[in-house]
Amino acid sequence: MDEPAEPGNQAAWDPYEKNISEISQNLSGEYFRYKGILFPVGFYSPESISIAENSEVQDDDIFIITYPKSGTNWMIEILSLILKDGDPSWIRSVPIWKRSPWCEVVMGAFSLPDQPSPRLMSSHLPIQLFTKAFFNSKAKAQTG
Repeated sequence: MDEPAEPGNQAAWDPYEKNISEISQNLSGEYFRYKGILFPVGFYSPESISIAENSEVQDDDIFIITYPKSGTNWMIEILSLILKDGDPSWIRSVPIWKRSPWCEVVMGAFSLPDQPSPRLMSSHLPIQLFTKAFFNSKAKAQTG
């Protein structure tokens, strides 16, 4: 496995899939596979990821799309202040998970329709699972 597998070449990816399967069997806790990607049971469910993947997007939505551990919470704090014209009262009174719910986690996915506009939302989903409606909207994305 010296050369990385090319996208679309399933035969080249098979050894990676086998390796991922072996690793996942040794992980503590329970995981499920959604379209080939492992997710921990509890925070995520197939239903919550499906909701995120197929959710409607409003033109004034703002998505924070980041890799894990890349400053997502800092970005939420900064955008929260920008949305409230620098007034920190919202940050001090509303928990971060309510200000910018995670699209794909159980708690966040089911609360998205109740968010006031403009909605600030976070996601670690890979592009192939990210909501398709985003690409046909005027919504904004901050990536990190």
